[in-house]
Amino acid sequence: MKKVIAKLGLTTVMTGLILLCGLVFGAQNAQAQTITKTADAWATPSEALGLLQQQIETFDNLLDQGAGAEIKVRKGLYQEVVVMINNGQAVPKAVELSYQNASRVNDYSNVPAAPFTTNQWSAVYTELSDLLKIH
Repeated sequence: MKKVIAKLGLTTVMTGLILLCGLVFGAQNAQAQTITKTADAWATPSEALGLLQQQIETFDNLLDQGAGAEIKVRKGLYQEVVVMINNGQAVPKAVELSYQNASRVNDYSNVPAAPFTTNQWSAVYTELSDLLKIH
């Protein structure tokens, strides 16, 4: 009987130690993952201005070929970002403020500015941000 109790006690202790080790190492691994995660890096102002100018020229070409209001609005958004960067605004802040101005996301009516739906404005913001982020 003592052997059975001793066996059960040892097994329980071993199981407890294994679970405790798993929790400790799992917690350290999760902490290491959050520490190593880095924020997105944005292009420098001069790099951003070059990238924006290239895109604005592409929009100009599309407008010359008869593109519609969507391209005109996107071009205006990109031009506003250029103005803000030239006025000393940091690149991410210039993108955010220009987007808010163009899409009217601060408008209490929650009605997106024409010609885009809310989802389309979100896609435009993502496209603009991706253009100016270093990957």
